[in-house]
Amino acid sequence: MQQKLEQEFEAKLEVHDEEVPHKKIKTQHDMIKFKKSKAFLIFDNFVRELNESIKSKPLPSDANIKLSPVLEMVLTFFDDLEAYMEQFPPVEFRDGQTSRFGNLSYRDWSDKMSSEADRMMDSLLDKALEHSSPASDESGVYTMYNKKEEWHRKELSAYWKDSFGNKTRIDYGTGHEATFCAWMCCLARLNIVTLRDSFALVSVIFPRYIDFMRKVLLFYKLEPAGSHGVWGLDDHQFLTYIWGSSQLINNPEEIKPTSIHDRGLVERYSDRYLYLAGIDFINRVKKGPFGEHSPLLNDISGVPRWTKINSGLIKMYYDEVLFKFVVIQHFLFGKLLPFEVAEEKYANTSPPTTSLPNIDYSNIASVATTRMPTVTHNAPIQTTRPTPNTNPSQTQFTTVRPPINKP
Repeated sequence: MQQKLEQEFEAKLEVHDEEVPHKKIKTQHDMIKFKKSKAFLIFDNFVRELNESIKSKPLPSDANIKLSPVLEMVLTFFDDLEAYMEQFPPVEFRDGQTSRFGNLSYRDWSDKMSSEADRMMDSLLDKALEHSSPASDESGVYTMYNKKEEWHRKELSAYWKDSFGNKTRIDYGTGHEATFCAWMCCLARLNIVTLRDSFALVSVIFPRYIDFMRKVLLFYKLEPAGSHGVWGLDDHQFLTYIWGSSQLINNPEEIKPTSIHDRGLVERYSDRYLYLAGIDFINRVKKGPFGEHSPLLNDISGVPRWTKINSGLIKMYYDEVLFKFVVIQHFLFGKLLPFEVAEEKYANTSPPTTSLPNIDYSNIASVATTRMPTVTHNAPIQTTRPTPNTNPSQTQFTTVRPPINKP
């Protein structure tokens, strides 16, 4: 029955609006194209830039960070999504089926979330336009977004709706987490968020998404999507450990990789570090010795330095998520994240570089560069990031620089 529903759902996706992002990866040959695509270059840039923006920084308290009006609005969206959960509480039985795993009420919640997505994204674009650079009140300038188009809403809605799990399979996994990251990346591509927002994206918006999804997982008992069982890093999420390990580099509390086995310490600092929040969630939902239910995280705790863990997790992310066919076959491609091959100037001509987000825009002219390890897994194209723009007026992520395909 479930297989039939999946087939019908996939068939509906074949008939799509050309302005709505859709799946492109259907064969292993398409995987080769993906590794050479603009979408991979842009997404990889974005992940690394956020990784650098949160390096050695704990999560901020509400009083210690000022969000743009656009990001404040995003937080209200999650409040709305939580309210929808109250409208569709879990059911014990429906049509003779038990709901021990994958509660069927999740489909009702998913339908509600999807039906509101266009309205949410439309209001987000209006808010971005209201606070864009042409605004008369200079104190109200938060974005560089200056022209609203219909396809902007369609693209943002598509990634937003695909970030919260699959309603047919009633599951959630690292592919959905990657899609939410792609949604944030699309905000950067449209200049709705700028470099000044990079830290807020990874330290406020992303944690809010992760916390919300953990509530959904427990509330509707979503099954892991594409899980490796005990031999996976985590049943549902991966980026939270990459960016969380970056936070812990040179942390002032001197939290070491082995500290994850100290449950008291993990609970005490779980609201400050994404990595520890992930460990704390595992401790609360899984029973038995940590080394048995989470052997990979247990092994990683034996690595002496967080810098080594961070670089290793980035490489692992390629193998287990971005270059894993069963995961990335569901990824969406559109004008903001195009499937076409990257242009020659982004080809492998030298070791990759990326501009680091400069949170203090009083000194934007001195944006630094850093070398990143070469990606060799499955021999993908090794792209060169665009050279940082040292123009003091430039406040864009490097991810926005590859041209957007206009309709």
